[in-house]
Amino acid sequence: MIIEPNAARFDAPQGFIVVEGLNGAGKSTLIADFAALIRPKYPGLVLTLEPGGTLLGKKLRQILLEDTALNLKGLTEAFLFAADRSDHALQLIRPALAKFNPVISDRYFYSSIAFQGYGRGLDPEMIEQVNLLAVQQLLPDLVFLIDIDPAQGLARTQHRSTTGTPGADKFEDEKLDFHQRIRDGFLQIAGKRPEQFVILDGSKSAGEVAAAARPALISWLDALEKRPHARH
Repeated sequence: MIIEPNAARFDAPQGFIVVEGLNGAGKSTLIADFAALIRPKYPGLVLTLEPGGTLLGKKLRQILLEDTALNLKGLTEAFLFAADRSDHALQLIRPALAKFNPVISDRYFYSSIAFQGYGRGLDPEMIEQVNLLAVQQLLPDLVFLIDIDPAQGLARTQHRSTTGTPGADKFEDEKLDFHQRIRDGFLQIAGKRPEQFVILDGSKSAGEVAAAARPALISWLDALEKRPHARH
């Protein structure tokens, strides 16, 4: 399934896109495909992730995703993710965009709305407002949401961990219903922002997902090319 974004969204693109989804959805693979298309035109393309896109972010990533002894509560998680995101926007994303370098982020504040809001049971609107304050209203041009059945996503992450591939985190140890709430949350978030979100069927092969995403990405790239002084 794909929802084509409203072309009017690209009247003044800033060069910032986000890829969202459950763990195991295939975000990293899709981002690699995007990078292969974008980098020939924009060698200054920035690939980043949350948490962990900055030096502070790397420290927060260890606390949030790896240190199981801390037993963080949902509200504490939410504010730590917002702190990471604030630093990420100020230190990395905004400076890159100011130089006309496009940015692709693996996760953004929509993940906090889904994980801490819908997953942990906090108020999604409160999570959104905290994060909008943290990033000073910085919104992406486009969000690609890879929608996948939670059981399928978790099966992929288990395979990844058994093969020694890095990337597992403690959220993957949560029960299936937690991940189902997150999935439902992501779909509700996307449904409220149809002009911004492209929803992709993550049950398909990586090649099929990339092919479904490409028309929207190319439309965005075409709009980006029309900006004055857009190419570096």
